[in-house]
Amino acid sequence: MNNITYTVVYEPRVLDALTEISFYYAEKGGQELADKMFDNIVMQLDKLEFMPFGCQKTDFCEDIRRMVIKTPPYLAYYTVVETQVRILELIHASKDQDLIRQKYENF
Repeated sequence: MNNITYTVVYEPRVLDALTEISFYYAEKGGQELADKMFDNIVMQLDKLEFMPFGCQKTDFCEDIRRMVIKTPPYLAYYTVVETQVRILELIHASKDQDLIRQKYENF
């Protein structure tokens, strides 16, 4: 059994995306909604500390995995390097995923 705890590291663009998400939901439904959505995303991503290999590998790069976050609907793309989980991208599920494919297919 694997008892390793991994460290989740956010790329700066992911931190920017989290800020944008918070602003969007604050404008849409107020600060309470923004906090709830932000907390849910971070809570889901923090689960990767214990099970980073539980999410599916992408079909364009075997070193990149994709986590589906249902509420709000976002996709997190990440890689595992030693004991670090590096969150590379966080995008809304309705966005064009081909941009991620093009960016990371030679990762």
